[in-house]
Amino acid sequence: MNDLLQNLLQAADAASAAPSTPDDLSSKVHRRRKVRAAKSRRLKIGIVAATCTAAAFTIILTLQPSPEGQGRPTSPLAQIAPTESVAAERAIDTESLRREAAAIKAEADSLEKFLAARDRQTRLAELAAEHDCLLIAASAPDPEEAALERAAARAVCQADFLLETLNDRLAAVEAYRNVAEQFPNTRWAMIAQDSVQRLEMN
Repeated sequence: MNDLLQNLLQAADAASAAPSTPDDLSSKVHRRRKVRAAKSRRLKIGIVAATCTAAAFTIILTLQPSPEGQGRPTSPLAQIAPTESVAAERAIDTESLRREAAAIKAEADSLEKFLAARDRQTRLAELAAEHDCLLIAASAPDPEEAALERAAARAVCQADFLLETLNDRLAAVEAYRNVAEQFPNTRWAMIAQDSVQRLEMN
């Protein structure tokens, strides 16, 4: 109980103490200014550090290639020295063009060979048709020869009629001789000549 009263009396004495002097107020103000200046310095340092971090992060992102690997370089170093990538792209384009040219040339050669083979087959077919026409024309009988053959055949038939039907040997021999003399280049002339020889032997 005495301790509680003593504490209350000390608190009352402290509350009723004389107000602070101007020196105390100036020291408090000075301390507050120092605290504020320290806080301001720490804040400025934090802002500068954050700015540097953001700048470094931005530079790192710009130096990294794009996901597709085809984006244009945005960093100053990539803009200064793009010659290697450009040369590689040109080499790839040149090789691609060469492959396409080779493929087109191969296709053109194949088409040329196909056309040449087709023309050759067409020419061979035309020559074969022409040869067949010549053979047919050569094997076809001459109209004059055909007429001579028919006339000789009728003359031989008449001589046969004289020999077999009329039994006139002399007239038949004379008819056969006429066939051999008038149609010497026909097969009927040979038949008539054989008939004359047979009749003369008998």
